Parts: sequence; structure tokens; C-alpha cells
Amino acid sequence: MKKLIFIAAALCFAAASHAQTTLTVPLTKQMGRKTLMSMSFICLEYPKDDPLQTLFEKVKGIPKTLLNPSVRVFHLQPVQFFYNARKAGAVSDKEFKQRAEWSDTSMVTSRYVNEQMSIVIGNDKDSNIVAYVDTNNDQNFSDEEIIVCKRLTKAEEMKLDERTLPVKEVAFDYFDGKSIRKASAFISLNPYLRNFSFQTPLSQQFLAVSLTEHRTGKATIKGKTYRFDVSNAGVSGIYDRKSLKMLVSKAGVDSNESEMANLSYRAGEMLNFDGEEYQIAAIDPLGERLTLIYKGYNANPTGVHVGQYAPEISAKTTEGKPFKLSGLKGKYVLVDFWGTWCGPCVASIPSLGELYSLYGGEKFEIASVAAEFDSTDVKFKKFIVEKEMRWTNLRQNIRDQSDSAAQNVYHVSRYPLTFLLNPEGKIIAFDVEASEVVELLKKNLGEPNPKNIDKMLAGNGTLFEVERPNAKSVYVTGSFNNWSKSMMFKKDGKWIRRVDLKSGEHQYKFIVDNEWITDPKNTATKADGEYINSVLTVK
Repeated sequence: MKKLIFIAAALCFAAASHAQTTLTVPLTKQMGRKTLMSMSFICLEYPKDDPLQTLFEKVKGIPKTLLNPSVRVFHLQPVQFFYNARKAGAVSDKEFKQRAEWSDTSMVTSRYVNEQMSIVIGNDKDSNIVAYVDTNNDQNFSDEEIIVCKRLTKAEEMKLDERTLPVKEVAFDYFDGKSIRKASAFISLNPYLRNFSFQTPLSQQFLAVSLTEHRTGKATIKGKTYRFDVSNAGVSGIYDRKSLKMLVSKAGVDSNESEMANLSYRAGEMLNFDGEEYQIAAIDPLGERLTLIYKGYNANPTGVHVGQYAPEISAKTTEGKPFKLSGLKGKYVLVDFWGTWCGPCVASIPSLGELYSLYGGEKFEIASVAAEFDSTDVKFKKFIVEKEMRWTNLRQNIRDQSDSAAQNVYHVSRYPLTFLLNPEGKIIAFDVEASEVVELLKKNLGEPNPKNIDKMLAGNGTLFEVERPNAKSVYVTGSFNNWSKSMMFKKDGKWIRRVDLKSGEHQYKFIVDNEWITDPKNTATKADGEYINSVLTVK
């Protein structure tokens, strides 16, 4: 489920009906992330002997009523802090380069910049989590409001709505390349561990901090008004070309539902408005103005968004054969970005196998691009064979930062991620599940061979059935398939699937459009930690 905090407000900017050489779109600050990716930073108390301690501001005014106080630091222009840390010898050149990967290093200075914001967190006498944020950045907590968060059970944490987390607007300084200026940003505090794959030392209260804002503006191009939602990906409190992420949608259409907004754009990319092509050129540090440069007319744009022609992928298959994505023109192609280290990716392999059994061949192909950390070719090939991945498989280095690496060309920031191409090589769907692809292929290629479906529905296996006629994709998952996903098939308004089950007790759930639900027709349930699953017993 997509969670967001959003205040609707935007400034309209009407461009001339003819193409302009440069188009400037005014932007206004909005609270909330929209659907744009934003990083969360885990803020722990640094060890006393950490060299970085010498660079932190000394704070005062911590309330005496605060029990177990712990001071944390959050950086609004982290590249500036680590630039100074490198100069002071507190971090190595290598670490600075890693820290600066997503930031513009031209916007740093040797001068002091008050970009760090302090938080003190602890408990009150009732064991609630209590925090104070130095919102005016004067290193003094005595003039700050108290934030109280109740302690939650693990089950309550999992159900937590991020929109209920406390949000504060904080002041900070930044260097714009010429001078030191003042700015502010919205941040949210999350003292709950939830899904973070992180082990907090027992002596410290967990705390994650996120930048919770984006910018919005509108422009009229060729008589149509478009909305621009812009983020800096939560990397810092200022905006630059490296961290810019942008959604584009037609005005009046939420960017959640817009075909143009299925994947964020980055600086340097082309935007195509009914053939008129503009390049995303720049954004000012405060995110108040977006600059687009007109590049001409292009009726067949290449890109990673629905309606664009998919970029080329050139590599060798696991069998050592040369591969070009363009060589598959004439077929529908599912480009699947995944990794052997990615649990949801591995869980999806059986469904991809079933999809390939239904349609694979002359009119449909799957090209799986694995982004791997360190697995050898031998190890990777063994994995492919064991999982019976009979389609085209490619292996890439996930650490490859080159512009030619497939995962970079396709802007892959999460896994698994899929693109469905039509026979002309144009992207017609994005981030689709196997069962969604089946429904799309039915419309274009007709029903799959009935014999293939009958194999999956016939027999004496246990029949799973759920009535969700409007769902796009439905899977059954459970202890019987190690909680991987078995694709269900739509028939007469119901989604059905037979599974051969061994005797004994089995826990299971349905995944309906990515929502995990218990079986509506089965009242038998069982708790598994904080989760409740449907349960059935086979004799």
C-alpha cells in the first residue's frame, strides 16, 4: 500500500502554446513524500571515541525530566558535513566518495555551515518514548516542544500508518556554490523498528529520520496542463541534479494513476509531450524552480516509461551467447530485474515459470536480468538450473555504476521490477506481476493453450478459490510452498488454483493486488507471531 502525506497546493504556470527554448516551472513546497522514493536514515548515538564526535555541535537545554536521554544528529546537507570530516581526517577519501555518491560535490565549502540538526530522545516516567527536535538549530532544547510517542507492540508497529508519525519543520544552513544561505525542511521521526532490517543495541532507543516533503508545480504545453511532483529522494534538505526525482502527470489526474508517472524521471532525461521533447536541465537548491530545455520533435521517444520505446540491453546470456533486447522484436517481452539475494524475487520465480509455460515461445519471451553482488557464474548457473528458469537469463554486477549497466539504464531502485514490451519494443506496462501479464497477453494474444491451464487446475489437489473479480493479480502462498507465490487463474469471475498438498496442517494466505488476506471462506485461522493466517488440515 502506498503511504503518503500530502497537502494539495500548486502554482500554475502557463507556457506559450508553441514550443519554448527554455521552460521554467515554479514549484511550491508540500509536506509529504507523494509516491516518490525517499530514504530513511537510522540515527544512533555515535560512540564517544568516534572521530566524528569532534565535528558535532555541543547542545544544551536537555530537560531534566527526560529519562535516559540520547542525543542524535541528522544532516540536512550531509555531503557538506563529510567534506569537512574528510578535511579533518575523520573519514577517508573512499568513505567520502561513498557518502557523496548521490550529491553534488560542487556545492561544498571549506567554511563552516550549520547544516546538522540535533534530536534528543529518551523516556518519560510512564515509559513513553519522548523526543525534542532542535527546530531552530540553535543547539538549545529548552525552547522546543515535547514529542510523545506511545510504545507499541510488534503487531501494532507493523500496522502503523506513517502519516501518524510526528513531523517538524527544521531550519538549517546550506552552501549554494557561492554563499551560505538559510532554508527549512520537513522531517518525520520514526521511533519504531517495524520493517527495518537493523539490530539496534539494547542500550539505545531506535530512531529513523526522513525528509518528508516534495515540490509541486504545473505547466501548460501544447494546450495541455501537466503537473510536476519533484523530490530530492530524501538525500538532503536541498535539491540538486544528482538526487532529483520527478513524477509527471496530466493536471487533474493523480500521479498515482498517471501512465506518465509510473517511474520517476531524473535530471538529464527527456520528457515527451505529444511529440515535443524537453530535457530536464536543472533545479535550484531550494527546489523553487525547475528548468526544462526544448530539444525538438520526437514521435518515437526512448525511455523507461509507459509509451516509450525500451532502451537497448546488450549482454551475454548465462549460456555465453550474445544477447540484444532489440533482437526480440516481434514478441511480447517481459524484462525482469531481480537478484538471487532478493526474497520477493525468488518467491516470484515459480509464477514466472508458469507464465512462461502458458505463453513462452514464438510470441512471448522473458528476459531476466539478475543484479548480483558476488555470486560466481558457476553458482549463478546452478541457481538458474535448480529453479528451472528456462527463459533468457542475464547476470550483471549490482555495483556497476556505469551508464551502460542495464539496472542503471532502467533506473532500477527496487527489486523485483518488471517492464512489459509489445512486439514493437514499446513499454506497455510497468511493475506487473505474472498473473497481470497473463491477463494482458490474453487481450493481445488470446487465451493460452487450454491444456497448459488444465495442467495447473486439473487433478485431485486442494482447490483454492477467492472471489475478487476486479483484482488484477491473485496468488496463493503458504507453508506448502515455502511462502513463495503460486499464480491463480481467473475463471467465471473467480480466481482459482489447485495445489497438491501433503497430509498435515498448512497455513496460507491470498495475495490480492499485493495485499495479503486470509481466506474469506475459511474461518479457521492460526497466529504465527504477529501474523494471522488461514489454516487447513489435509488427512
